[in-house]
Amino acid sequence: MQQERRQLQTLRFDINNLVETRGGGSKAEAKSFFASIEKMDFAIRQKDQATAKAAVVECQEKGNALLKTLA
Repeated sequence: MQQERRQLQTLRFDINNLVETRGGGSKAEAKSFFASIEKMDFAIRQKDQATAKAAVVECQEKGNALLKTLA
């Protein structure tokens, strides 16, 4: 689990750098994306499968939207 959290922090660092480089309104989308990841992480730690599954879908949607704005 520690390795996954470390990778998430690396992802957060990289996305924040891209947002700063590209500028625009993607800063709010990045915050929303990371909030959904934290929600998913919490649900996994609480072993709440239903919430975790819904959070995975939310993370995918927000992540795809964020990638479109950064492309």
